Amino acid sequence: MKTSIFIRFCLGLLILCSLSGYAIDTLKIHPIEEVSVTLSRSSLFSDDKRVIKVDSLSERIFQHGDLGQLLSGTMPLNIRQYGAEGAISMVSMRGLRVNHVQVNWNGIPLSSLTTGDNDLSMIPAGFMDQVQLNVGAPGSIYGSGTVGGAIDMSNEPDWNNRIDLKASSEIGSFHLNKYKLTARAGNSSFQYHMGVNRYRAENDFTYNDVYQPGSPKIRIRNNSFSSAGLMQNLFLRLPRNHYLQAGMWLQYKDKEIPEVMGKPQTSYAKQKDSTFKAYILWSKVFRSSRITIKTAYLSDILQYRYKPNINDEEYLEDSKYHSQRFYNDLSYRYYFTKGLTLDVGGIFQYGFTDASIYGHQVDEKRLSFIAAGKYRMKQFVLNASLRTEYVDNRSPKLLYSMGFNYNYKTSQSIKANISNKYRTPTFNERFYPGGDPDIQPEVGWSAEISSENSFAFAAGNQKFTFVNTLYYTRVDHLIQWITVPRIHPVPVESAASAGYELLAGYTFRYSNLLIESNLNLVLCHSVISNHLTRDDYIGNYLLYA
Repeated sequence: MKTSIFIRFCLGLLILCSLSGYAIDTLKIHPIEEVSVTLSRSSLFSDDKRVIKVDSLSERIFQHGDLGQLLSGTMPLNIRQYGAEGAISMVSMRGLRVNHVQVNWNGIPLSSLTTGDNDLSMIPAGFMDQVQLNVGAPGSIYGSGTVGGAIDMSNEPDWNNRIDLKASSEIGSFHLNKYKLTARAGNSSFQYHMGVNRYRAENDFTYNDVYQPGSPKIRIRNNSFSSAGLMQNLFLRLPRNHYLQAGMWLQYKDKEIPEVMGKPQTSYAKQKDSTFKAYILWSKVFRSSRITIKTAYLSDILQYRYKPNINDEEYLEDSKYHSQRFYNDLSYRYYFTKGLTLDVGGIFQYGFTDASIYGHQVDEKRLSFIAAGKYRMKQFVLNASLRTEYVDNRSPKLLYSMGFNYNYKTSQSIKANISNKYRTPTFNERFYPGGDPDIQPEVGWSAEISSENSFAFAAGNQKFTFVNTLYYTRVDHLIQWITVPRIHPVPVESAASAGYELLAGYTFRYSNLLIESNLNLVLCHSVISNHLTRDDYIGNYLLYA
């Protein structure tokens, strides 16, 4: 019934937007910059946020790495890799948890339905054209799961490209082999991108097992991994200001999990992950407005197998999760004047998971209505947005965001924003044995202010840049799994994260020579400020509580 109502709403909004686009646009014409038209909702309303982009040189250096390796070498983030090459890798920031960072591909959230986090080892860095970190990502634009921030990955067309073929490889210790092939072709109206990779490593290093008598030197076994991926993207500029974009991404990983230190290497465990993602985007530009419709399908399979003896024929444990999601986004953007822009739209998501541990198929529907505005005059930009999100069996959540960016000099600016955040409970927190189907979401708010100052000298060939940021984040109803009187999740904690971040950069240019050097300093104080059952937890650092 709810799905039928939403479909009728989308059709009505689409017709209304189309009619208004034709009718209103005939009254007055405002020139629209192509960059503004093609920007996503999250990019258009990010002027008041601190956004850090990965530069093209770093992308080339880490072209054979995964997203975790790219971010660890370029961003002030905490990357946790649980093992050798190919092991699960997760990201956290500002002292918060891994399920507080949202990862997006071309505007589509990728966070796991079951755990809420993202395995960065399943994301090849070389498949992406642009990667950026939005440290102040508001819930009113991104939705659930941006308490810490958001990582945006995108594929972008180069309309000047005609044909570009590249093949590369990387070889390392412990039988590491990585191969990548990319092909790009097109013209000013059509662009096609394809990327293929194949990675493999034995990870058979030696170590001293200090947990065994005599600390014997052991060569690790059952630690290999292999992965393969394929990504294709299509970009079309069509007549009458129509635009079409489509993408497909297939990724596979097979990782052996070795025994822990101190135990004989007789057991055998393996995890197989596979994912398929596809989307299509259509956009139409009118005289002073734009309408965009995007739909996507995502499928993720995780299978863990374990047997106590590697020679056993049968596995003692065989756990499999298969999650699927449908994502639909409708946006209508109107340019009232050259400086005033309004974007309204809706997002509908339907996700479900088949897992034997749940006992039955579980699902969830989310419906969001979004309105965002931007006002620009000379050196000043003001952004504001509202979002109402409806999730099954929960009260509607109202999210807000407001901020500004003031460029008081050519190379000096100050920006500030305030927004509230939330994270809806995952399927594990709701349906795993001991879970609570009616558990309430985490809620909170954050505020930050930053300044950027650049100083050029030596005829502009040298430049110093300093970005200073102060922030504060408050999160309530943090969900924690406790063991008394039984294993179950409860929203028992409140936490506060405050800190200072400094980015200092130096650039030197001479003819075709470019030298860049950056320093990132992060001071973070993230602690549990309240706990319903354990007073001794108050004051502990959140990451280690």
